[in-house]
Amino acid sequence: MSSVEFFLHGLHTLFKGDFRITSMRDEWVFSDMELLRKVVAPGVRMSLKLHQVRE
Repeated sequence: MSSVEFFLHGLHTLFKGDFRITSMRDEWVFSDMELLRKVVAPGVRMSLKLHQVRE
């Protein structure tokens, strides 16, 4: 799988709402859903925009 395919697969999974935490150390993310809305979601949008500009 190329890096672009890997990125798009992860992005699609994120927008489906399929959050699978595979490590117990990462479960803190779900303790603050506001963090996901105010920090993670805009960060994902920006990374997608930057990725599109590079292409």
